[in-house]
Amino acid sequence: MQSLRADGAWATPVPSSPSDGAETATSRSFAEPRDRRALHGSRLAAASACPSSPLVAFLLAVRPRAESMLRSFALTPAEADEALGSTLQILAWRWETVRDREAWLFAMLERRCWHILDVRKEADPE
Repeated sequence: MQSLRADGAWATPVPSSPSDGAETATSRSFAEPRDRRALHGSRLAAASACPSSPLVAFLLAVRPRAESMLRSFALTPAEADEALGSTLQILAWRWETVRDREAWLFAMLERRCWHILDVRKEADPE
């Protein structure tokens, strides 16, 4: 069974001998949030760990508006995480070519949220 170490890494018990299981080895070098409700916030909150990056500074500036937008669509935490994650991944990939990054981010995030709601509606017709 895995446990979270004090440094934020996951530790998995690895037996040092067939009869002893007391030692642990790190299986991942990053911490994963245990609470799925905190995921979309954690993507934005993780930006404070490296304040020198222009992308990080941008994310810190748009965080309140992004959180407000995600709340306004009433997405589940998993849906909000997927919408924000996929949009930020594309933005990071296209960072140098996007002229108005804030407008692009919110247009794409809104489009992604509407798409998720459409998929939800199709999957659960009432």
